[in-house]
Amino acid sequence: MPRKKIDTTTSDYGNNPELAETIEAFKQEMLTEITRIYGVFKYDKEGENTNEMPSAIKDDVFNEYPDNAFSEFTKDSEKRTFHNRNHTEKVILRIEALCEAINNYAKTNNQPEIVISPNIKNILIIAAAAHDLDQSSDVDDIKGKVVTNLRSYDSGNNEKRSATTVVKKVEEKIKSIIHDSKEAEHLLAILEAAIIETGPHPNFANGTVQQQFDDSKPWQTHLLAYADIGAAGMNPETFITEGDAFLLELHPFVLKAFAKYSAGSSIDEITKKEVTEKIKAWDLGQIKWVKDREAKFNGPWTDTIMTPPKEFPADIDLVPPEVKKALQPLFSNFSESARLAEDRQKKRAEMTFEQLAENLGFRK
Repeated sequence: MPRKKIDTTTSDYGNNPELAETIEAFKQEMLTEITRIYGVFKYDKEGENTNEMPSAIKDDVFNEYPDNAFSEFTKDSEKRTFHNRNHTEKVILRIEALCEAINNYAKTNNQPEIVISPNIKNILIIAAAAHDLDQSSDVDDIKGKVVTNLRSYDSGNNEKRSATTVVKKVEEKIKSIIHDSKEAEHLLAILEAAIIETGPHPNFANGTVQQQFDDSKPWQTHLLAYADIGAAGMNPETFITEGDAFLLELHPFVLKAFAKYSAGSSIDEITKKEVTEKIKAWDLGQIKWVKDREAKFNGPWTDTIMTPPKEFPADIDLVPPEVKKALQPLFSNFSESARLAEDRQKKRAEMTFEQLAENLGFRK
């Protein structure tokens, strides 16, 4: 059951070193668990094995991925090219950057009421580490197609289960460390709500993802949703890689075909056609995705799928005005993400199946 409505004005809970130590240990535990379930990148970079997220960007333009960049995920169908340790680590880094930007702004502009206390920052780090803990999904054939398939997620429920799991894991420990019961409940409520808000809205209106914000919750809870899909505005190079990674996760037939090609197996013409069409349509969609994500982030916007259409505020308007001012500079890279997406689309538009496979690192 969701926790009771809490004081949304409280933002100045303090700094507990024991909580910080507990959060760091728990973060590592979650990263280890996510690695076990969903995997992590493994490939050679400049002659050395690495676990970092690969990149196809070179000299500020889209180029190609390293050899075997995504191959680790072909060994086990349960592993995920997108929802894995690397994505989780990126979200943790982004939530840390958001908290730092807010606190720097608060100090420079004498705005103590918006300060993110160390305790709340640590709770948001827990939430970031655990937000994709449950990624239950099914892979189904697409009706009318010969070889294609699509992964569908139990969106919304996955995030609720992730939140429930993590709260159960840390509740007793947090209450033993934070002796003020009101503060402990406040921190746990932020933890639960922040993870739930990362669930995508069931209507994918206007070509992009919209998360399930709850404006009855403390504004700090919204920061994780910003960070979760924040690469388009904050980290264009990451946005490009995560876009290709999500394509391979969402459409396993593409990953399977490229793995077979890389292993030297012959690929039938129907499969080649379906794979190339899917990638080229995806590349076009990614351009629209980033532009529409910018429009929703800076809003307001209208959900035209709903009947009647419904107006929504900008994502960034869900936090106090001074917090908005602090965060907007971090989300200033949408145009660069769009430029790189357009560059990728142009370069891959005329590629054959074989060229696309090699562009994504699946080389014989």
